[in-house]
Amino acid sequence: MILSVFEEKTVTEIADIIGRNPESVKKRITRTKQKVRDMLKKEEEQGWRVQQTWLRTKI
Repeated sequence: MILSVFEEKTVTEIADIIGRNPESVKKRITRTKQKVRDMLKKEEEQGWRVQQTWLRTKI
């Protein structure tokens, strides 16, 4: 993921670097991106609940 996003390497370049098949690299990147999306969505939903609770808290 780091090589793809931050280093801007292609799938073929990443495959050469880590010694894997380009298709497996592409699949791993896709799965990792989906996991990150799911985690962010879940955190966003939980964050909204925390904000609502915070708003009701009396100081």
